[in-house]
Amino acid sequence: YDWAKLQSKFLRPVSENTLQRDVNVFIRTYCQSRNTADVVEESFDCPLVELNLISEPLDGEGYEIQRGEKVSLPIEVFAATLIAFWVNRFNERDSLTFTDILTAPLSPGCVFKLDEDTLTRYLERLEGLTNRALQYDETADLKQVYRHREVTSMDLLKGYYG
Repeated sequence: YDWAKLQSKFLRPVSENTLQRDVNVFIRTYCQSRNTADVVEESFDCPLVELNLISEPLDGEGYEIQRGEKVSLPIEVFAATLIAFWVNRFNERDSLTFTDILTAPLSPGCVFKLDEDTLTRYLERLEGLTNRALQYDETADLKQVYRHREVTSMDLLKGYYG
């Protein structure tokens, strides 16, 4: 809180042009451009576009966040994100509820905008990927992931990216 008060003394108002430019950069980071430029380098999109998190509706008015399957999201990246979320938010717990993984701030479900069916498919693959360190279970209307032993995000990412 003190840091925020101190910073507010030194911060200048942001111009509308700066704000517009920053928003455009953000949108181009996640949304495929409609650029028809002749220069090839200008037509390249950011790799995050492939996640299909944001799209432009057919009417061209605004943007919308896409919920659902992300075909370009590898299970290893999903699992690494889940582990990072778990360690940072609920490290003392040996289990996480489906709802936490789907909707909690900074959870994989929230970050990647996954729907329930897609999240379930990812969670069902955790046991094989992590050699039973993480296990998804649905019993008596209780959906949870259990952590049987430690596994790190970096181990999973090394397995994917080599």
